[in-house]
Amino acid sequence: KTGDYKEIIIALKPSVEGETTTQYIKKMLESYSIKISKIASGVPVGAEIEYIDPITLEMALEERKYIS
Repeated sequence: KTGDYKEIIIALKPSVEGETTTQYIKKMLESYSIKISKIASGVPVGAEIEYIDPITLEMALEERKYIS
């Protein structure tokens, strides 16, 4: 609440649970003036995020989509 944050980047498993959590976080941060984004697809559905190679993860971050 007191930090000078400009953006929150959400990087969760691309699944129903991940999308539900993303929407919950978005709703919790609605009252703050902050950009919320999530990493782009490119990370395979069902993959565990800790096993994604660095280049794929970097590309996913560069191509991220803003959700608020």
